[in-house]
Amino acid sequence: MSSTNLKPLTLHAHGTGPNPYKVATVLSALKPTRPSCESSVTAPNGVKGPHFLKINGNGRVPALEDNTSFVSWESGAVINYLLRVYDKSKSRVLEAQQASKILSTSTNGPSSCSTVLDP
Repeated sequence: MSSTNLKPLTLHAHGTGPNPYKVATVLSALKPTRPSCESSVTAPNGVKGPHFLKINGNGRVPALEDNTSFVSWESGAVINYLLRVYDKSKSRVLEAQQASKILSTSTNGPSSCSTVLDP
């Protein structure tokens, strides 16, 4: 299936911290091989509101909703997911050293994880 036929990814982010930008950089590099991406800057009632807490229970950004009800949060986990799923040929994205630099500058907490949302 072509990536143009897939439901867009949704990146939940805000502009006040560095971690959403790390994910946005990888998404930009992956543009030829991934579905389109929408940005959600603020959820109703913010990241601590009930709508966003259903997406990410720790109420922090970035969080990425894939087109399959799969959700990943914390920048390192999101970047790993994107590279694993959308850069299978390892030819379109960052070289291994560049990806390593991005991941090593991520400050992920112990709650870095991914989940599948109930439909």
